[in-house]
This record gives sequence, C-alpha cells and structure tokens, in this order.
Amino acid sequence: MFTEEEKQAALDQAYRFLRQRFLSSYELRQKMKRKQIASELIDYVEERLIYYDYINDERLAKTSCIVFNERTEIWCLSY
Repeated sequence: MFTEEEKQAALDQAYRFLRQRFLSSYELRQKMKRKQIASELIDYVEERLIYYDYINDERLAKTSCIVFNERTEIWCLSY
C-alpha cells in the first residue's frame, strides 16, 4: 500500500491541477498518469475527490453546456 505522505502528495498534485480549472475524472486521471503516479494511487485520489465533490462529471457537463450556450447561438441538448 501507500504511505500517508504518498497519498497526501498525490492529493496535493490533484488539487494543483483542479486549481487551474474544473476537470473531468478522465482528464484528471490522464494528468496524474503523465506525472507517473501509480494507478492504485490515482484510484484513491479519485475516490476521495468524488466523495468531497471536487470532481463531478455530471456537474461539469451541465456547467460547460450552460457556458457554451451563453457564448454561442448553438444550444446543447437539454439538461
């Protein structure tokens, strides 16, 4: 397993990614893989961030659609 320090370091990295903009679960996982974080540790981080509602793919999709609709004449499917 991983030490508490390793878990915290991975969470801190995820927070740094999320500080820039909202990310989907997939985007966050890809960024963490590029940083060579172990898959099991990524699973742990994703679980914690979903639990604390820091990542929420459904909310991200709805928000993105609303912003897109406000900026264009094209409308997303109803949400």
